[in-house]
Formats: sequence, C-alpha cells, structure tokens
Amino acid sequence: AVETEAPLVPRPHPYYENAWLLTPESGALTVTANCRALMLFYETHSLPEYGRCSVSADGAPFTPPVIDSNSIYGWGNARFAVIISEDASAEHTVRLEPESGSFYLLGIGICE
Repeated sequence: AVETEAPLVPRPHPYYENAWLLTPESGALTVTANCRALMLFYETHSLPEYGRCSVSADGAPFTPPVIDSNSIYGWGNARFAVIISEDASAEHTVRLEPESGSFYLLGIGICE
C-alpha cells in the first residue's frame, strides 16, 4: 500500500510516464509491503530545483539516510536505490520524507 498526499505528475521519461512529486509541502510517502526486496526508482538532474528525501526502513534510517536527486551527473535519467534486501519475505514499511526541492519518485520495485 502507498500512502501520500503527493500528486502524480506526468514525466517525459519513456519508461516512467508518471511520477509522485514529493516536496516539503506535499509531505511524506509511505510504502507498506510484504516483501524480501524493495527498490525505489527516482529521477536525477543537475538542475537546482531537484531535491532530496530522507529515507527510513522499518523505522530505522536508511544508509545513507538521504537520497539526493540533484546530481552533476543527472540529465533526467532514472536511478534506483535498494532499500530492503532480505532472505525471507516480511512486512516492511519504507518512508520518504522530502527535505528540499522536487523529488520525482518514478516507481517502486517489490520482490516477494
């Protein structure tokens, strides 16, 4: 299940036509899933309006605790972060809390 007030907006990416736009104003996005692996796909860019989110998994800060979508190597490309990687499935909760700018979450990958 995905819980958020963030809007779903169109993106010019050929594989990800829409994305959740996370900003400090839109608030957090929470994913709860029974899985052994969970990945987040997000857009990166070198433009200054691209921001960052703090990430926690099952209440503990992810390492590193922040995903930054602003990168000198970004050109509107998709990147991913493996948030959960376990041997067996269990219920997990992942929370993204926008810290600054615009963070485009393109997709969520789950492996049961």
